[in-house]
Amino acid sequence: MKSYKELIQEIWKLNRVHVSDDMDLALKRTSEFYEGSRLISYPCGTAIGGGGSWTIPDRWIVKKGVLRDLKGKVVCSFNETPLRLFAYSPSYSGEISREDLINDHVFSMPSRPKAIPFHFRNQYRPWNRIWGFCLCDEEVKNLKEDRYYVEIETEFVSDNMTQLEYTHHGETSKRFMFVGHFDHPAQCNDGLTGCIVANEVIRRLKGQKTHYTYASFNSVEIVGSVAYCHFEKKLIQDTLGALFVAMSSSDAPLSFQYSGSPETFIIDRAMRHLLDIRYPGTVMKPFRELLGNDEVAFEAPGVNVKCSSIMRLPFDRYHSSDDNYNGISFEKLEEKIDLICDLIDILENNFIVRPSFHGLPCFSNPKFDLYLNPSSMSSTQQKVIVANEFLEGLRDSELSSLSSNYDRLNHFMNQLVSVFSDYEDKQLDVLGLAERFNLPFRFVLNYLRRWEKLELLEFGPHASV
Repeated sequence: MKSYKELIQEIWKLNRVHVSDDMDLALKRTSEFYEGSRLISYPCGTAIGGGGSWTIPDRWIVKKGVLRDLKGKVVCSFNETPLRLFAYSPSYSGEISREDLINDHVFSMPSRPKAIPFHFRNQYRPWNRIWGFCLCDEEVKNLKEDRYYVEIETEFVSDNMTQLEYTHHGETSKRFMFVGHFDHPAQCNDGLTGCIVANEVIRRLKGQKTHYTYASFNSVEIVGSVAYCHFEKKLIQDTLGALFVAMSSSDAPLSFQYSGSPETFIIDRAMRHLLDIRYPGTVMKPFRELLGNDEVAFEAPGVNVKCSSIMRLPFDRYHSSDDNYNGISFEKLEEKIDLICDLIDILENNFIVRPSFHGLPCFSNPKFDLYLNPSSMSSTQQKVIVANEFLEGLRDSELSSLSSNYDRLNHFMNQLVSVFSDYEDKQLDVLGLAERFNLPFRFVLNYLRRWEKLELLEFGPHASV
């Protein structure tokens, strides 16, 4: 495979339920593509989580899954798509009335009458598994016979649940995680492309020196993250925070969900800042008020890893056969990769800053050349020219934000000395200044680097925790 697009094409249709042969195959192919990633396995049947109330599920093997009328005509079959059968459906063979079939053993989606829905609940409730089929709502309406014949033959085997972790090692073992869930059979945007985004971020860090360690984690939704926190205690202790990456490839706006500590968690602060500058008006919601995913497994007693979420919403193809390869926007997927790479740029460069001068510097003095012109002088519009070194590394959207708000530059320069004075006995970081003046982080960093060269400023340790 030459690209992640080919990887997605190869594995997206597979029966990627919590533990299955297809899940193992998809993870194996992903680990081969992302050289250096590791597959991690935990024994099925293990009690994990609070009070041992979660259980790592058994391997689900499907031998047959067919619904017929009594004349032998096939209504639906697992061989068409794994979505046809309730995930983790137990075996059943026999006749059933149309009424009982529709009321108790058929799942459809009236809001998308031509789509096959995803029935997932059995995976989380091993004590109450029910057999059943997923039909388009139009197919349900065409069930005219009085009785139907069911042939479901499945097996549950105690084995191992497998997941994938892909790590870029930094100078310190302290790390940040990018989490996506890899399950969801025959679906793309929900789950799979979030994992691809996370993996691509790590792959693109190859060859770069970083202070922090970064890891992508392709999980089995929720139960896999609970298991990871149970078995990988040392890694969890080293984890400074996590970002759940979901709904990555639909043609919808970015949305952000905060962790449980939105004012202090560095990823919340950094993502809010990036989104405010680049995509004003982005929907940002409190913890678990936008969509629920694996973040809940990390923000739990004894784990205590703050976890935000970045996704694209609304997504009306959710949990259905309409979430397919043809619906992937690779442009939107790449945009999300870039966004997370720029989040890492902030984490890597968010230093404590301390002034090393006394009194007021003259910014326009040629020895400093730090003056940032106002856009008007004496009620007359002025041409604003910003030195290229201050603009280095800015994205087009950030340059556009600056050009629309040049007054912020002069305001920033005029108040900076006073801010340093206010924080003389406190910690002030680069991101804090970018947030305060609503300027791109990279611009503020570039400007302060000039101060550092002029020995007006000292950069202290990282302030990312």
